[in-house]
Amino acid sequence: MSREARRFEREIVIGGETYRACVAWRGRETDYGLLYFHPVTEAAGDREDRRALFAPSEGSRELTDTRLRELFEAARPLTVTERRFTAGDGRQWLVQNRGPVWAERSAAEGHTGVVFTSLEGEVQRLSSPGGHVVEMSDDELGELLRTAHAGADEGLREGE
Repeated sequence: MSREARRFEREIVIGGETYRACVAWRGRETDYGLLYFHPVTEAAGDREDRRALFAPSEGSRELTDTRLRELFEAARPLTVTERRFTAGDGRQWLVQNRGPVWAERSAAEGHTGVVFTSLEGEVQRLSSPGGHVVEMSDDELGELLRTAHAGADEGLREGE
């Protein structure tokens, strides 16, 4: 299956709640993807969010309402090393730790980081050094996202 040019996204009612379902990313090697569900209400926190792996054979035509409900039922909640973050421009991001965030602060220093995956607009995955995302304020996450964007932009300039 060829990669789709546009991000799949759809609103769907599940259990009386309206969720936004979107493809967060597809793997380069396998084309497996991560489907992300989050409530559309402003008051809903990210602890209601869910994510599910979907197969390479599933494109937007295969992601029917019935299939989305099946994937939602099999989906898993966010862990304590993940959260959804709203950036200053209003875009939603899945923010995940990488590295040994479970270690004591001094033991993990320099070995942890943060991965930002866009949930709206252009499909982007950016990374930055950083600590435990659950302990960070939105301002701190915003600064890390700016750092990650700057690093990605710098990398593009260096690669030209």
